[in-house]
Amino acid sequence: MASEQVCRAGVRLAQGRTLAHLQAVHATLLSLLEDVHLRTWRPPAHTTPESPEWVVTHLTAYYAFVTAHLGGKPPALPGEYVRAHDSMFGPGGAAVRTPRPSASPRTERSPAIMLRRMRRGFATMLRAGENLTPSQVLLPPAGAMAEYAPDRLACLERAAWHEGWHTAHLAAIRRARGLPPAF
Repeated sequence: MASEQVCRAGVRLAQGRTLAHLQAVHATLLSLLEDVHLRTWRPPAHTTPESPEWVVTHLTAYYAFVTAHLGGKPPALPGEYVRAHDSMFGPGGAAVRTPRPSASPRTERSPAIMLRRMRRGFATMLRAGENLTPSQVLLPPAGAMAEYAPDRLACLERAAWHEGWHTAHLAAIRRARGLPPAF
């Protein structure tokens, strides 16, 4: 009985640290977007991985992807987000489960709307990770994702790594645009 409590406490600790790391990296990523020239943003369908709007679109789709694999309910996304995701990873994405398009696939040209959708997606993913019980944390991810992560804790760890990777990605985009270094 005592060893089971120790195990649960260890899982909770790992889960909490991973979620805290994910939040810290996300805060850095958001700070890198603060002074990017938002008025030059283009609709997601016309972007490349070298643009901040592509990163925002990609991360929004990724947050829906992770939310689904944590067993949460991902938000619906505009069709162009799904197309941008599929263009990089192929139909079904990096582990088969593509976020579903929303019923209103209008083009979102406004950076404010795109950033709001990204923030909402991140918050939904974070809640899905926080709501996992210790026994759920150690379950395989929902869906066909074994090649990506053996369990939901690993899924959260990969999400933190992925967030860090795109934080560095945005730092490089900033330098290419002549903005001050991030770090």
